[in-house]
Amino acid sequence: MSWIRSSESAVVLALLVALVGATGGAFALSTSAENVPSNTTVGNEVSATVTVADPFADAPSQWELQGETELRNVSWTVTVLDQGQQVDQRSYGGQSFSQALARAQGGDEVQIEVTGTVPEIQNYTYDPAESTDVARLSRRTGDNTQEIGNWTTRPYTSESQEARNAIDTASRAIDNAGGSQSAERSLQQAISAYNSEDFDAAISNAEDARNAAQGAQQTQMLLYGAVGIVIVVVVVGGGIWYYRNQQDDYDKLR
Repeated sequence: MSWIRSSESAVVLALLVALVGATGGAFALSTSAENVPSNTTVGNEVSATVTVADPFADAPSQWELQGETELRNVSWTVTVLDQGQQVDQRSYGGQSFSQALARAQGGDEVQIEVTGTVPEIQNYTYDPAESTDVARLSRRTGDNTQEIGNWTTRPYTSESQEARNAIDTASRAIDNAGGSQSAERSLQQAISAYNSEDFDAAISNAEDARNAAQGAQQTQMLLYGAVGIVIVVVVVGGGIWYYRNQQDDYDKLR
C-alpha cells in the first residue's frame, strides 16, 4: 500500500514539474498598461505605455521583444530600465517592431510607449463590439513565439455611438419589462441595421423596441393593479359576508 501511495505522489510531482516547465516564465513575467482607453473616436490620437516587469525571470537570458499595433502613423519608444535607471532606449516607426533583449545588458523592466491614430472602422459589429489593437506584445525565442499581452480599444464615430446607445437603452427597457416579442423583433432589426452601417434605421428601430417594451411594462403594471383590486374586493367582500353570517347566527341563537 505504501509503495502505491509513493508512486502516486511521484506521478503527481512529475506532472507539476512538467506543468511549471511548460509554462516557463509565464508566472514571473508580468505586464501592465497605462492610458489605454476602453473606447475612443476614430481619428483620435492614442498614446499608451506598456510595462514588462522582470523580463528575464525564469526565462532565457536573451530573447526578442516584438510589438504590433493597428493604429496608424505609429511611433514606438522602447526603454530598458534597471533599478529605475535607464540603460537603453530605442525608437521605431511603423505598425510593428522587434528588439533583442539580453540579461547581460541589464534591465529589470521594459517600458514600451506606442503613439498613433485610431483607424477607420472596416466592419461594424454591435456584438462583439468593434475592436482595435493598441499594442500586442510577444516574446520570441528561437522558433517559438509567445504572446505576452494584448491591449485594445473600441473605436466609434458619433453616428455609430448614437446608434449603440439607442440599442443599449432599448435592451435595458426590454429587460426591465421582462421581455416582449414585438420589442425583441425591433431590437434585432436595430442590431442588423447597425451591422449594415445604417445608423438612422438602427436608431429608429431601437426607439420602436424601447417604446414597445415600455408599453408592455405599463400593460403589465395595469394588469397587476387590476388583479390587486380584484383581490382586495374579494377579501373585503368575503369579510363582510362572514361578518353578516356570524351576526345572523348570533341573532338566531338569541
